[in-house]
Amino acid sequence: MSAGERRAFNGGERIALYLTADGRCEACGADLETGFHGDHVIPYSRGGVTDVVNGQALCPPCNRKKGNSTMTQRRLRAWQKRALDAMDLSPGPNFMVTATPGAGKTTFALAAVEHFRRGCRNIVIVVPTSHLRYQWANAAAQFGLQLDPKFENSNLAVNRTYDGVVVTYGAVASQPHVYRRMSQSAFVVLDEVHHAGEDRSWGNAVKTAFQNATKRLLLTGTPFRSDDNPIPFVAYEPDENGILVSKSDVQYNYGDALVDSDGVVRPIVFPALDGEGTWDAGGVTTSGRIHNEQDPKEAKRALRTALAPDGKWIPSVIEQAHRDLIDARKETPDAGGLIIAEDQAKAKRYAEVLTSITGRAPVLAISEDPFASDKITAFANSRDPWLVAVKMVSEGVDIPRLIVGVWATNVEAELFFRQVVGRFVRTRRSPSGEPDTSIATLFIPSLPSMIQMAKKIEREIDHALSDKAKDDDVPAGNGGGGSTQPQGIIPLDSTRAEHHATILSGEQWLTPSIEEATRRVTELGFTPTSTNVAFAAKLTAKIMSEAAVVAQAPAVPAAPGMLFDMATPTTEPVAPPAPAAPAAPAAPAVPNYKKVSALRQQINIIVKRMCKTKGIEYSALNGELNRRVGVEKREKATIPQLEELLRIVTDMDRGR
Repeated sequence: MSAGERRAFNGGERIALYLTADGRCEACGADLETGFHGDHVIPYSRGGVTDVVNGQALCPPCNRKKGNSTMTQRRLRAWQKRALDAMDLSPGPNFMVTATPGAGKTTFALAAVEHFRRGCRNIVIVVPTSHLRYQWANAAAQFGLQLDPKFENSNLAVNRTYDGVVVTYGAVASQPHVYRRMSQSAFVVLDEVHHAGEDRSWGNAVKTAFQNATKRLLLTGTPFRSDDNPIPFVAYEPDENGILVSKSDVQYNYGDALVDSDGVVRPIVFPALDGEGTWDAGGVTTSGRIHNEQDPKEAKRALRTALAPDGKWIPSVIEQAHRDLIDARKETPDAGGLIIAEDQAKAKRYAEVLTSITGRAPVLAISEDPFASDKITAFANSRDPWLVAVKMVSEGVDIPRLIVGVWATNVEAELFFRQVVGRFVRTRRSPSGEPDTSIATLFIPSLPSMIQMAKKIEREIDHALSDKAKDDDVPAGNGGGGSTQPQGIIPLDSTRAEHHATILSGEQWLTPSIEEATRRVTELGFTPTSTNVAFAAKLTAKIMSEAAVVAQAPAVPAAPGMLFDMATPTTEPVAPPAPAAPAAPAAPAVPNYKKVSALRQQINIIVKRMCKTKGIEYSALNGELNRRVGVEKREKATIPQLEELLRIVTDMDRGR
């Protein structure tokens, strides 16, 4: 700060601050009166300039309360404040944060830049894609930081108009020495730092470019392996299997975010859809199902066939997704949908399918379109229903209105899957500050690997590692341009999508449970969307679980029944008359039909699983089980017989 630079805002600047704030304190919202304070967002004592871009109008009490801190720090979520405190105490130049998509990594990073920038000459943000350069620059402006998203290597130095630059890993790799000079005494943010490990030359370039930086903040959405190409500045530690995985200074996963009182993320439902594909392989016609646990190679070929736009599977999935989006827009009028395609050719065809279904062309964002980034930005701020993309929306792109998605790609990499999920779980707040209560839905194919990834998302198994996209026919990394169809395999046809399972909160419900939940939802007059059916299944399972426990308890006097209300998915006991004398509380009596229903459903789930995993014929296994307990048909079994059946089938499933 030069000695002659003024500290106070002048009269014209104060008027501008007042008008920008609409006459209200920007901290508490109270009406501003004569004598309001023109405050520096970044305090004058910490290098903040006396300029309206760094100013805000505050009432005197809020300004005194703020003191020498920044308003940004006071707006941080609890996890971000904890992370900033941890970074303050971290002695070294490197600090790594692993936070679930949607948690607010960008906000945290900019708060950290603001906090530490006095000791740094430049700011350098490195991102995976060109579109993210503009998103970071726009976000930084809200912090009073001016970043150049159009910086070219030929510029050699930061324009004095800016505090720093936002560039891609590709740009750094092409001329690392440009950034070596620029990053001397700089604050460097490596966004989605795992990208630096995609190519050995990229990792070497990052090390060369930023080894002299004063502070390096590394961001990622999930832990990752070191593989054969450790990423510079990342610390690694062995997991329980001895595999080196990234070590974070702060970790904030989806499970943390889901229960966070700040309302960081929204719940998500995964309907997993099965179906049959038919293809020609060297003149031989072959058919197979997507959910095939015995032959993963055939399952992948079936999926590729199902993804062919001329078949019946993918159009039927898009139809279901559009129905869910229509229902979501009744509650959230600007709710949006996203289809993730495996390549640009299919993305164009899916856009045509959507147009035929909805009567309206979706927004198509593919890398060959020079205006793709502008289209994504426009979509984020519009009320358009659908966006179709390949990989441009998988990482970092912030479109909180996305609620319904379709996974229409054969990529099985867990990191990519988590990044896509992150597009749907971001919440937004109402003008009053309340987070929205909508629930996201992502339709996925019923590949066993996809189902497991969906279950892990909400259970958040420690050391959830990214897997390279492994494919028996397609080279890893494909998906940006041409067709991914393997040579020698020609899609012929596919069936319409069939429900296999729905995953919610890490739990899986198979078709019988979903069919029962759909019936209940329909009977109650609600539209049976994927979301409310999933919650109905979850509630039904809860009731049945309680019934199964009570079924084994001693008989008790009659007690209240249960009220099933889909509008408020909870179980509410009907209040009984007050007892004549004090008595110990008794477990609620459960009608026998609920006990029977609970037992039969548990038996059916295990039987279906055994048939699929052990190759047993369904009718043969059921016949054998019925004979063991002496019943001709399951419908005629008594509660003791069903309990015995459940014990038998459970022992069989566990190999006893």
